[in-house]
Amino acid sequence: MGSKVPVLVVDTTEFFSDLKLKRSPWEQTLLRSSRGHWQLWIPQVAVQEAARHHRKEAESHLAAAEKALKGLQRTGSIGSSQLPEIHDLLEPYRAVLGGYEAWLVERLKAAGARILPLPKVPHSDLLERALAERRPFRIKDDGKGKRGPDGYRDALIWASVVEAAGDLGGHDTLVFVTNNSGDFCGTNPAELHDDLLADLPITPQTIRYPSLEDALKSIPEPKFVAPVDLAAGPADDMDGQPPLGEVMREAVAGACDGLAGEDLGLADDDEARGGLILSNLRLPTGVDHVTIDEALPDLLTTDWSIYDRYEDGLVLAEVTVEADVSFEAFMYKSDYYAHDPAERISLLDGDWNDHMVRVGLSRNVQLTFHATIDPETNDVELTFEGGQGIDSETVGTRTGS
Repeated sequence: MGSKVPVLVVDTTEFFSDLKLKRSPWEQTLLRSSRGHWQLWIPQVAVQEAARHHRKEAESHLAAAEKALKGLQRTGSIGSSQLPEIHDLLEPYRAVLGGYEAWLVERLKAAGARILPLPKVPHSDLLERALAERRPFRIKDDGKGKRGPDGYRDALIWASVVEAAGDLGGHDTLVFVTNNSGDFCGTNPAELHDDLLADLPITPQTIRYPSLEDALKSIPEPKFVAPVDLAAGPADDMDGQPPLGEVMREAVAGACDGLAGEDLGLADDDEARGGLILSNLRLPTGVDHVTIDEALPDLLTTDWSIYDRYEDGLVLAEVTVEADVSFEAFMYKSDYYAHDPAERISLLDGDWNDHMVRVGLSRNVQLTFHATIDPETNDVELTFEGGQGIDSETVGTRTGS
């Protein structure tokens, strides 16, 4: 019994940068799934790993908040009676952390996704596979003399896929989305490793993409789907409501305000991708722990394009705006005192510690947001997608991510 439409399997790595499934790639993936344009399979292991990552990230933010509150108490500038009890303030947040996994499963199933249960593969088979170093098991060296097999959770994910693939035939297409090419792929990163293909009872056409964004670009929607009429967007002037342009610019201003205090993430570090990703952002040598201080948008540059609609009328759009973004960062003293004045670095604290100073810098950046628009009310909800530096006058010696 063939699948008739592609089967899309999503690995854990695609959840790390968007735990709430709010950015455009996940929105489009879930929309296609709900329309039956592909079968969406999510292994239970990936769900649990996403929940673990969510808990770690939330606990990190809670620890930072607790430290900040204790710091306020130590200043003595405000009477302790005027400050909320730290436990009482943070406990409600901790109480809801355990609900993420249930929320995630419900969100995925609402879009028609199939949650693949934990596989029935015996432990003896996994042990045999690990000892034979059959992918996704492989010997890894941490550089400190410690070597050993790795890939247990990846093996469970693949075993779940193999068990579910019993219904697939040779004319079906199995798309595997993972950023972990080292464990799942061979010499060609676009193809799954031969060890994995040998596990499938009947080998369908298999394709590996490093991200949902790549899969969405490469897999066309069915031809019978009516194209989106980009000109037929929400009304620009509705009775009793401000024009969409005004609402959009107000939403952009609020979204830019919300970027203050956010860290820049590392695009090549899955475990640290919670930070914002800004490409082509030239930063001076020695800069570390970069945080957005303020993002001031030029609202006249706000632009958007509609690319899809839900059956209930909600509209999806991509929104861009140019902004003057100021950052705070730490910098090694040796690099700071040797930096080129053209890099426009301001000194905020010249003696942060024995090795570092705290500095400020600014860049012109084009920011991109994913928008969900309610055409009946012109309400706009924005989610940050990414950005890229556009300041041609900036001088730097390395590219930040």
